[in-house]
Amino acid sequence: MKCTLVKLEQLSGNEATVYSVLLDSEQKTLFQGFIDKHVNSFRSEIKDISDRLRVMGHKEGAREGSFKHGEGAYGDFCCALFDKPNRKLRLYCLRYGSQIVVLAGGGPKNVRAWQDDPELKKEMEWLKMFAKELNERLETRNITYTKDFLEFEGDLEFDI
Repeated sequence: MKCTLVKLEQLSGNEATVYSVLLDSEQKTLFQGFIDKHVNSFRSEIKDISDRLRVMGHKEGAREGSFKHGEGAYGDFCCALFDKPNRKLRLYCLRYGSQIVVLAGGGPKNVRAWQDDPELKKEMEWLKMFAKELNERLETRNITYTKDFLEFEGDLEFDI
């Protein structure tokens, strides 16, 4: 499967760059698919997530406290965007410092752990696989950071 890292211009700004992944067979990024799938049932949560991502990109950066770390394996950068209390919708992502976030998918979390829900498990297993590929490219320098650490540069197309 071919996939491409795509910069989300409307969410990105001077403080952080927000990316998502476009799968070769899809017309929308994983983040747009997440929005489309859940907007009718979780409209206010989708708006809140989008607003917080825009603030990250333009004003605050991807602060550590905005994310729940340790969603994947140690050191793979998999995390979830922290939500407000009593909210159910989870958005899974990769966080690289306070400057870069890669958005994937997610869904409503009605269980203790993502491993207990088939939809969330599928989303996280995919993200962990993608994180492994991206992190290998960063290690081998096939993908690097721009001088200001705000963006990735290099080969942003993957065959997974």
